Amino acid sequence: MGSKALKSIKFPGLSDTYVINAVGVHHYTARWDKATASLTRLNDAEGITTTVTNFKHSGSVNANYSNPFDNIYPWAGRKLCNIDIDVYYGLSSGDSIRKAVKAWEGDPDFSYDDADGVWVYTPEFWGKSWDDGTYRYFDVTDAPLGGYVHYEEDIMGRWHGRSVSRQIDGTEKTVLIPSVGMPAKRIAMSTMHGYAKNAKMTVDDIFTLDGNILLAIVEFASMNLQSAIGSGVSSLYRQSSDTIQEAATASTVVKVLKANAGTVIPGAIFDIGTSNGGVEVGSYIVVSTATDASDSTLLDVTLNEAVTVTTAHFWSVHGLSNVADADIGSKSGYIGPDGQSNVYYRGAVIYGNLWFYILGAYRDSSNKVWLAHDRAEADAADALNTGVHIDTGITLATTGGYIQTLAQLSRSDLISIAPICTAVGGSASAPVGDYHYINATAGNTILLCGGHATNGTHDGPLCGYWNTAASYAYWNISARPHLKSP
Repeated sequence: MGSKALKSIKFPGLSDTYVINAVGVHHYTARWDKATASLTRLNDAEGITTTVTNFKHSGSVNANYSNPFDNIYPWAGRKLCNIDIDVYYGLSSGDSIRKAVKAWEGDPDFSYDDADGVWVYTPEFWGKSWDDGTYRYFDVTDAPLGGYVHYEEDIMGRWHGRSVSRQIDGTEKTVLIPSVGMPAKRIAMSTMHGYAKNAKMTVDDIFTLDGNILLAIVEFASMNLQSAIGSGVSSLYRQSSDTIQEAATASTVVKVLKANAGTVIPGAIFDIGTSNGGVEVGSYIVVSTATDASDSTLLDVTLNEAVTVTTAHFWSVHGLSNVADADIGSKSGYIGPDGQSNVYYRGAVIYGNLWFYILGAYRDSSNKVWLAHDRAEADAADALNTGVHIDTGITLATTGGYIQTLAQLSRSDLISIAPICTAVGGSASAPVGDYHYINATAGNTILLCGGHATNGTHDGPLCGYWNTAASYAYWNISARPHLKSP
């Protein structure tokens, strides 16, 4: 047999020259000048356009959709699926988590209403980032190379998880399921993590976040994904002491002032309480709205459950529920108004609406960043353990603002890119476009990512919030479940 063609690639900023099999390892590389949000494509990605308008759906189905990454590994292998939680719970050590999949997108039995939720499978891949002073490079490969991060195969929720009761080993337990409906919120982050553990799952960690962001910025050739893909649910919020306009008993319809109801849209989270922003009455999902037949100044809001209210009760809108968005499927973009619709990266909500709780990244009282060594270690703790975790030596920017500088880890085998901001001073458009939140006196804290429904241009995958502990609960914080390799 003849020998296979070989080619050598010399990467700027690296001393190594890689000699690779031309029909084996491929390098999809993007170069960032650290001053603008746009990236330049290199190596096997060099001929792919950086005009990404038709890589996604924007508000409605894009009739001109055409994305070359749909045919490139690992992006081509990313797909929606339904899983069987009982099968997953019973997997043996060494089993692939794919054994838990019972239906793939496109199968006749795949459903967005499956009781065990909708999930996103990503195959394993490898990646690396490095600086040469002027530029930073991001590289995704389809085979292992020394010094590259190995991103293991992953199955993560399409949305934030919902708190759902399940029989686990004959015992009723609360678990996190990424299904259509009300996401888990106003629950301590550590408690939501515990719900995931009840079914041998975990939640987002710094490693899965890193892999997701790396794939997205290489594909869309941009650090500002809000500009490249969509705003996300970044402006679906109202908490302005608005009150219910007519008492109702056990009714699915409540009346509000139409002039104040611009954010009352189908799928919105509609909270009713005895105080401004409260949920003492309950948290509901808007099913539909219509102008009141008797009084055109009122809006009739149909909710997903019956409610008893008085005119002393307050209402608020706090983001969007998990909605099917079947037209997006495993692709990227959004369906509906920009700023009030979930934005997806290859099938999974990527930022906006509610903060994602991120395991494995911690801030100490001197504002230094610590990381877990791996996913298992991240899953084992909801707080910094200086006797176990890695002191990166990186100090966060101690004031909030748009990101100017992202840290570059010295350990290139750990993660490639994460929301570790060391200097602010950027803008909503460049060089990243995402925001850094920090209270320099807050003490040891954990990481939240992605932003929420009242953050506007602050949102994005690199938007990080370092101000709180995992015991905190609020309307704008939730968690996404992931399967773990047994």
